[in-house]
Amino acid sequence: MAESPSGSALWLRSFHPSPDAETRLICLPHAVGSASSFFWLSHALSPEIEVLSVQYPGRQDRHREHPIGDIHELADRVLGALEGSLDRPFAFFGHSMGALIAFETALRLAQRAGRRPLRLFASSRSAPSRRGGEVLDFDDDASLIARLRKLGGTNEQFLADPELLATVLPVARADYRAVETYAGAPTHRWTARSRHWSATATRRPRSTTPPRGRGTRRRRSSSVSSPVATSSLTPTRRRWPM
Repeated sequence: MAESPSGSALWLRSFHPSPDAETRLICLPHAVGSASSFFWLSHALSPEIEVLSVQYPGRQDRHREHPIGDIHELADRVLGALEGSLDRPFAFFGHSMGALIAFETALRLAQRAGRRPLRLFASSRSAPSRRGGEVLDFDDDASLIARLRKLGGTNEQFLADPELLATVLPVARADYRAVETYAGAPTHRWTARSRHWSATATRRPRSTTPPRGRGTRRRRSSSVSSPVATSSLTPTRRRWPM
């Protein structure tokens, strides 16, 4: 399961290294997203909080690698890459597909090492116990392109240019397959803000304001789940940038 020595370099990006930060925020992007979508958040939170952004295979500087179409495999690989980066208090922030990967990574960390993040922020993603009603034909390019346009966030230039589109579709196909075939574990010891996420929890909801901006879609609501540990994200109680 563990990554090779180069695993963390493959999977993690630190845009604003902050060696004196008391807390790390590990960010996992949305479907067809990349690590750079959290550049703005890294800039806003440094140097008090160091942001590590996950880079999935198949995009940007990992474009020569095959994308992974399974949430559980992605969580295993992310956990392996994080092995040397959990030397201080940490939290997870996952946007859309990234929320599911963050959730599964946190579960594995608790089960295999007995460790929990300070918080797990799940943005723009329904709880693991809920399934979306829309079924996507993964093999139909037109359906994939329509989904990308509907969700927004993908440059229209990529969708209109056949050569650029050829680089996007394999990633979209793998990511949407990962989300729509995902089945989560039924029970965990977590508190939750959202009533749907609370179906996976054993404690009453807590209210937390997640970060919003270019890395999130403002037209969608965000849900936040946090572990039983009620520590603040950072001892300085710094507010999230809006």
